[in-house]
Amino acid sequence: MTNAFTYSNGDHVTASGIVRHDYAYGHHVIGTTRHLRSSLRHGPYAWPGGYARAYMCSDGETLCPACVRAEYRQISNSVRHGINDGWQVIACIVIDDTDTDECCAHCGVGLASL
Repeated sequence: MTNAFTYSNGDHVTASGIVRHDYAYGHHVIGTTRHLRSSLRHGPYAWPGGYARAYMCSDGETLCPACVRAEYRQISNSVRHGINDGWQVIACIVIDDTDTDECCAHCGVGLASL
């Protein structure tokens, strides 16, 4: 039997350290900055399938993972305070082969080509 403590946010403390239950989890709905960081750690591709992932903002525009990382400070401020200024990321979506005309609103790269 191991001695462990669980925080209210789901993190576990064991003898070997803190174990975060959703450290690199691909959240579909982004409601907190913790969800955003976890989705970024999950990587730019969905599993299974290997489709490219993108982030949808509150104004309906789509951002690529590279732009979300580059503009993280602005995006996290908007998510944290619920500011609908075009930077608030609300969802992580999967771009499949049928979404060929989808582009990143910040850098203009085609999301199907990621």
